[in-house]
Amino acid sequence: MLMNLFLKNQLKIHKFFENLVILVPIFLITGPFLSDLSISLLSIYYFFIRKKNHDNERVIKIFFVFIFLFYILILISSVLAEDKILSIKNSLFYLRFILFSICFFYLLKNNEKILLKLFFVLILCFIILIFDGLFQSYFKINIIGLQINEEYFGSRVSSFFGDELILGSYLTRFSPIIIGLGYFFFKDKRGFNIFLILFIFFMEIIVFLSGERTAFVLFNMILFLLLLLLNDSKKLSVLIFLVVSIIITGLIVHDGPSKKRIINETIKDLKPKSYNSEFVIINRQYHEHFLSAFQMFKDNILFGVGPKNFRVVCKQQKYNFSEYTCSTHPHNTYIQLLSETGIFSFLIIFCLFLIVSFLLLKQLYFKIFKKTFFLNNLEICILIHIFVSLFPLTPTGSFFNNWTSIMYYYPIAIIFWSFHKKKIL
Repeated sequence: MLMNLFLKNQLKIHKFFENLVILVPIFLITGPFLSDLSISLLSIYYFFIRKKNHDNERVIKIFFVFIFLFYILILISSVLAEDKILSIKNSLFYLRFILFSICFFYLLKNNEKILLKLFFVLILCFIILIFDGLFQSYFKINIIGLQINEEYFGSRVSSFFGDELILGSYLTRFSPIIIGLGYFFFKDKRGFNIFLILFIFFMEIIVFLSGERTAFVLFNMILFLLLLLLNDSKKLSVLIFLVVSIIITGLIVHDGPSKKRIINETIKDLKPKSYNSEFVIINRQYHEHFLSAFQMFKDNILFGVGPKNFRVVCKQQKYNFSEYTCSTHPHNTYIQLLSETGIFSFLIIFCLFLIVSFLLLKQLYFKIFKKTFFLNNLEICILIHIFVSLFPLTPTGSFFNNWTSIMYYYPIAIIFWSFHKKKIL
């Protein structure tokens, strides 16, 4: 019955899912429900379209061998976890992110115009969020009436994210994608250069105002990598460098709450401190989380304590070093993987980071020594997104939550599509 209904309305259903996949960035702004619902539906849709795409099974097999092995390992880890229900529930449904990414790849393969729609959706999101962030910074309230809770958050802007202080992270994570799609679709080079300069200008300001130190560092890391790797003119690179330098200098000189958090507090955190005769170079809370997580890993090297179980196990006396020890997760992707899923899962994700790093280094080698290009600009931008997302030395959200996983798997589909189009895979 379901299959017959699907066949009768196949074109309409397919169009619905094409539109659904480009709306994921908008749904992320509204909270976890709509974004999770959309990728769950897309993961189910994969089973309806996979047979029509059997000619590309080689690409999918490459992806599956790497990622599906990770999935099996976290399932094993879940079975061995202290809170098995919590772990298994999260691990079983983690498959939806993998299937979502493959489904997105199939949709792109059949209709690359999806990327053009995605570009305009992201442009719209960025314009609204940047405007709303600036509005909130000045009036202390956003355009729909959400106020900044200055008692807890000072003057940090969050726009539609409310008490979730992730405005800077959202914009930073999607910025390489929007730049890459811009390079892909803009016909007028001069027009795109103007767009890029304006984009960087407003991004620097709004990410700074968000008070997210990691996002501010990562966005400027993204810009540095783009200047280093993009197949573009030297004049544009110099112009971008000058614009960024002027903006950052202005922001640093400006004496406001954002400067105190991003500049002053960062310098303070980076100064070596001593707690219980131990030197700490980072925030004390992170330091205690890392110590606790690393001890969990040493006690459970192969499979860890189970996905989402750091919050459970950290309460045990031997892992509870102080009042700062316990949290929902250790706030670093790799330390979380080591403590919750063990060495093998960690190595798979770290190898993914190394592969991406190798591809970017190869691009740099070709650009400097062979005066040619290994990757196109869209591929460079997508790989930079993955590189920054997996960069080992940054604080992160939980590896297994909806937000983080979508940020990982969304661009993977685009890079696989581009490689497939070039017959690399």
